[in-house]
Amino acid sequence: MQNYVKLHFKDKSILIHQTMKVLEESLPMNHFFRIHKSFLVNVTHIEIISGGRIYIGKHELPISRNKKDELLNQVVYKKLISK
Repeated sequence: MQNYVKLHFKDKSILIHQTMKVLEESLPMNHFFRIHKSFLVNVTHIEIISGGRIYIGKHELPISRNKKDELLNQVVYKKLISK
């Protein structure tokens, strides 16, 4: 969608004129992670990581192998260790 990003919330979706890169840089790194060139997710809502997919509610999103390893190392494992 070029310079437009669709944001999905629990009860609605909105379309904003912004690049993914600018949006990604403006969000807190400890809560949001770019799993794919087209998807940026709130890591606190990830329910399952299986194979090349992430599941958030009823949504199934792709994640690249490199991004999956990075997500597990930087986000998931750190949260487990800090508990």
